[in-house]
Amino acid sequence: MRPLFIVAIALVAVLAAVEWLAESIGFERQHRLLERKLSEAIGLEVSIRGDLHLELLGGLRLVATDVVVANLSGRPSPHLVEIGGIDLDLNAWQLLRGVVEVDALHLFDTDLHVEPDAEGRFRLAANVEALTEEPPREPVALRIHAVEAEGLRVFYLPRPGDATVSARFERLSVRAEPLEGPLHVVVRGEVDGGPFDLRAQLGPLAELLEPSAPYPLRLQGRVLEAKLEAEGTVGEPRRLRGLDVAISGTLPDLAVLSHAFDRELPGTGPIRVSTRLTNADGPFALRDLRIVTERAKPLRAEITGSIADLGELRGIELELDMHAEGPELLNRLAQRQIDVLRSFDAGLTVSDGDGSLGIEGEMHARGRDDSVAIDLVGGYDDLSGISEIDVRAGLRARNTRIFARALGVQRQLPDIGPIVANGRLRDRDGTLGVDDLELRIGRHDDTWLELRGSIRDVIRMAGVQLEASFGTVDLRHLRVFLEREPPALGPFQGTASVSDRDGSLGIERFEVGGGDAERLRIDLVGTVDDLRETDEITVEGSLSAHDLALVGQLFDVDLPEIGPVEFEGRVTGSNERMVSDGTARLDETTLHGKWSASFATGERPRLWARLVSPRIRLRDVGIEPRHEPRDRLRRKRPTPAREEGLFGSGPLPFEWLRKIDVDVGLRAERVTGRSGLELRDVKQTLYIKDGELVIRDFDARWRGGHLEAELRIDSRTPDPALVLNAEVTEIDVARLVSQFEDEPESAGIIDLSVGLRAEGRTSTEIRSSLAGRVWVVVRDGVATSAYVNEFLRTLIHLSIPSLRVHEAIAVGCTVGEFGVEDGVATVETLVLAGKEATITGQGTVDIGRGKYDLRLTPRVHDPGVLSVAVAVDVSGPLRDPEFRPVHRTIATSAARAVVSNLMRPGRFVVRSLPGGAPEESEEDFCARAQASRPEIQPFIARDGRPISGAR
Repeated sequence: MRPLFIVAIALVAVLAAVEWLAESIGFERQHRLLERKLSEAIGLEVSIRGDLHLELLGGLRLVATDVVVANLSGRPSPHLVEIGGIDLDLNAWQLLRGVVEVDALHLFDTDLHVEPDAEGRFRLAANVEALTEEPPREPVALRIHAVEAEGLRVFYLPRPGDATVSARFERLSVRAEPLEGPLHVVVRGEVDGGPFDLRAQLGPLAELLEPSAPYPLRLQGRVLEAKLEAEGTVGEPRRLRGLDVAISGTLPDLAVLSHAFDRELPGTGPIRVSTRLTNADGPFALRDLRIVTERAKPLRAEITGSIADLGELRGIELELDMHAEGPELLNRLAQRQIDVLRSFDAGLTVSDGDGSLGIEGEMHARGRDDSVAIDLVGGYDDLSGISEIDVRAGLRARNTRIFARALGVQRQLPDIGPIVANGRLRDRDGTLGVDDLELRIGRHDDTWLELRGSIRDVIRMAGVQLEASFGTVDLRHLRVFLEREPPALGPFQGTASVSDRDGSLGIERFEVGGGDAERLRIDLVGTVDDLRETDEITVEGSLSAHDLALVGQLFDVDLPEIGPVEFEGRVTGSNERMVSDGTARLDETTLHGKWSASFATGERPRLWARLVSPRIRLRDVGIEPRHEPRDRLRRKRPTPAREEGLFGSGPLPFEWLRKIDVDVGLRAERVTGRSGLELRDVKQTLYIKDGELVIRDFDARWRGGHLEAELRIDSRTPDPALVLNAEVTEIDVARLVSQFEDEPESAGIIDLSVGLRAEGRTSTEIRSSLAGRVWVVVRDGVATSAYVNEFLRTLIHLSIPSLRVHEAIAVGCTVGEFGVEDGVATVETLVLAGKEATITGQGTVDIGRGKYDLRLTPRVHDPGVLSVAVAVDVSGPLRDPEFRPVHRTIATSAARAVVSNLMRPGRFVVRSLPGGAPEESEEDFCARAQASRPEIQPFIARDGRPISGAR
């Protein structure tokens, strides 16, 4: 036992010495030699930047860390390969003979960058023979039996600027056992999240380097969810020339590729693929390609053919036969909801025989219950540019709603049908056009559109030559398209010729006519020079309607029921300005003249008109009395609503004066109304500009009377200013008011002079700032207003109790003159003269605050023995005044009555004497008051311009 123990101790000592010797020997020369050999083999500089050492225990192993291979010039990454660690299992006996024979090469944490140069080429000047041939002047040769890689990552850049494709290999194994035997390759990992697991058997390594016959290869495994098999040979393995490999595979379903394409793909069932990959003629090619679905539903598809050059995608000859059914499949293929389709068929040929990749064949889509049919026959001569198109297209649809759903149009369209369209899509010079277009929508007994012609460039809408006809039996059929409820009118029909022959796309001529003679009839003829800009519009025509409200319904505008209506004229302009001249008739009213309107973007709308009329009837232009049944003499105070209308305090809408400019002039020989009203030689001019409204030159005459007035409202400052000047002579109040009220509450003949100004944004501010003068004379006045009647009844009851009050109180003559300042009207003259008594007044009326402060003093013309006339103070709010008799005048009034009766015979004598002063009659009193009419000076506007016209 002792000798064996001594031998064991000696062996351990020898091994320890060898291990110490291996660690002590410098590997500087072998380090440089290995770098050089590898650099020569790969054709790129190899650097071992980490550790390099031998391990003897457990076998002879060479370990290197941090090994990098420099990249080719012009590549984005600095290194082609970066290896975290290399472990070589060496054959010790071969190493003693001077041959580095590697039983296995293990690579750890390796990154490989496969990138093209600036021209997009992959080139590697490798010298693989250096791994097996013994160099003539080198003492060491290198042989490798197996390569094992763990944690291998490959980064592939197809072209400069493209996204990098990454692949991760959990395992990569290349092994040849024995050395002259076949190579076994195992690859397992994932590409951009898609797993693969492949196993390959290749010919011997020696045959791979120096082939004496076609080199065999065999591959099987899984890529993503597909099973893949390949078997064949390659004539020159190192150059990958003379390849002839049969490839077959099965994909369980197209839907499993959804994540790879980043879209939801339809379910199809299993798909079988078979082809032959060759490059005998130089480029890689696919021969005998066949892709077919194994199930007939929901998709049956078969692709057969070949591709002569996969790299350049040339020499393509493919046949596609496809049939798809079911909305779910078709929705996914189209990437939108087109539930109306039932089936899709295609028979196509893809070829580049003429030098460009094109497609020819037929495609047909059908809807459920034959609601839609789409047919395309022809092809693209160049798919890469979507050019050189020559396709016959046909479309049939049950109605426009089905058509919109089939094309994915979200807007709801009217239910008009059927639809039939045919045409030829062509692209010969880089522009897509339509020839032989025929489109028919609807039926002639309902609503229809027919279109014929051609469009040379659909995208730019150039080279347009179209003829259209259209019509409807009832406008209500277009309610969905118009997005409102039109009136029940019809039939209407028209024609149009659309062309761009003069350089702009326009309507050369259109005609629209229709309706019925009893309700509404339109006939229009015109042109539109430029449809894009809506420029140079010219329309001539006529319109007649039962009433104006019906015309308003046609254009979605609320208008009064005035009629019948007629218009004849001409309109020209654009989308920014319209000019018209013609004649309009509203029942018995006729207007001749011209008008224009401009509505340019960014500017205020402007309206200009000059109108002349031989006769205007007020009811024809919407001026009619209110039909409100009421008790004319019922005693009531103003309602809160009416009070608010008269004395409201809210802001007034002055801002609308800054939203439009207006210049309208009107002249009428006669203006007639109810109750025999007839004005003659009426004229008026109205301006609105920059926030200022001016009504001037208003002038009207009637039998024995005359009216002149001017109004200015200036809203250009924070406190708008109002100026009113008016002169009225001999106007019949009842006759004028009857145009607005069914039962006028006032009567009499009025003379009036007004000169007023005010400032403010609200009605309260305006009333409180009123200033100026008012003079008024009313003769033959009768107060039928409930408010005025109650006022006078209360006054007479308190001041002249003996005076008999009639239902309608007659005031023979009323004379008033007031000075107004800061909203307070001061009475300078106030006389109400009747047949039995005369009332005079003094005091003020606060218009701003709406309050009376008056003393009204009556005088009875022929007082009786017991007649009493008492002065009355009127104060408080206008809506509900307070009446208080002045008691100290009661005794004086009674004494005056007694004396008056006693002196009655003497009064008769006085009147008869020469030079006597007889009492004036009401008529004489009014005549004298009218003769003494004061001259009220017109106000001057704030900008210094006089307001002319009113005296």
